[in-house]
Amino acid sequence: MRESVGINDEGRLVFRKRKSYRIFEPFVDHPDPDLLSYDYEIRHKYLNNPEEVEADTEFRSLKDSYDRLGYPLPGRPAYLVHSFEQKFGEDFININETLNLMLLKLAPSVVSLCSFIDDKRLFTCSGIVIESTNGCAVILTSASLVATTNGESARAVSENVKIFVHFTDGPAYEASVIGCCLHYNVAFVRVHKHHKDVLSLLCLQGERMESMPEAVFALGRHYVSQEFMVASGESVFQRNNFDCVELMFSSCKITKCGIGGPLVNSKGYVVGVNFFNTDDTPYLPSLLVRRCWDHIKTYGSVVHLHFGWRIRPVIQMNAELLYNLCESFEFAFDCLLVEEVASSSPAYRSGIRNGDIAVELFGEPAVATPVPTYAEILLEKSNLLLEKENVQVQVKILRKSTHSQIDSKYLTIDATKLSSRDFYRWPLPQAEWEIKPSD
Repeated sequence: MRESVGINDEGRLVFRKRKSYRIFEPFVDHPDPDLLSYDYEIRHKYLNNPEEVEADTEFRSLKDSYDRLGYPLPGRPAYLVHSFEQKFGEDFININETLNLMLLKLAPSVVSLCSFIDDKRLFTCSGIVIESTNGCAVILTSASLVATTNGESARAVSENVKIFVHFTDGPAYEASVIGCCLHYNVAFVRVHKHHKDVLSLLCLQGERMESMPEAVFALGRHYVSQEFMVASGESVFQRNNFDCVELMFSSCKITKCGIGGPLVNSKGYVVGVNFFNTDDTPYLPSLLVRRCWDHIKTYGSVVHLHFGWRIRPVIQMNAELLYNLCESFEFAFDCLLVEEVASSSPAYRSGIRNGDIAVELFGEPAVATPVPTYAEILLEKSNLLLEKENVQVQVKILRKSTHSQIDSKYLTIDATKLSSRDFYRWPLPQAEWEIKPSD
């Protein structure tokens, strides 16, 4: 029989042999998935009946082991990359003593989560405790933990998903979903466990989000080893090419197990929730996360106003585009450029087109705030949709006519509730095998 690695009832990694087991440390970053089992049945019966577990694993085919972890079958000897088992971060020795103490104080609030559908793993990620009342802890994480893909882009929350949470040590706790926002890819889950360590969401506003780069730290916890992980970097201001235009970026380097974990500043405040990309680390700012949580607590779900346009504050455009725009329009910088309008969207039906300049919105002058702040304003206004199918929003736009004149007009958008087909897409690099170099 092949020796194999699993997780016992205490959530510990164990090295299994027939009629015996021992704790196996350390855990390698690129394991052979055939040796690793997250099986739900094994987790709950291992210590009670180890011989039955041996029967489970002894005759399991190689392909079945990979399938249960959601990994492809390798064709030849190779390294698995973009796996959920790959760790990230650096030793604390590389960070100064004051920051070390601050980060260690945050460690108990950072958790790891893993979800399963039947006996197959769905997702593994990190999260943070944001509230703890009445013997229950509320954990913020990524909605990918509970979402399944239906078609190319539509996602839905799985009804039969099982979620397990690891804190600093000890057993895994089963969790339930309170609510989630598939559009912004955040979820909130509840664990029946009192937890005194809670992290505060720092909701930056307006110009403070566009201040000079600051030192930040991406935090996460490894599900198997339960190791606390830290990657240092700084906030980075760059053009966003993702579907979710509200994302911001840091230079911290994480792996997939850091998805859903917090990005904190040097004062220990959470400034965002991390996601994974091979080149940089995008994060959703805390002000949007906070607004999503307020919606779920107040309304039971997150309600979005849907315009169907992609806008950007004029002042945030690069110098060349800004110069070209200034040649066409004479205006103050406190306005919004309509970069793209989806066909058949509420904005398109109102007459708004690509390249228009919005100078008034909701009956007030448009303010050149960062995109996340503008999105937070829309979430605040979304309560208008609670008892209506649509809401009329007046917009004043400027447009260059065919005779090089500037036309000014008021248009009315019949804003609707955002439907699942219009949710942002959240692509994620899939686990794949890299061929080992020949000796």
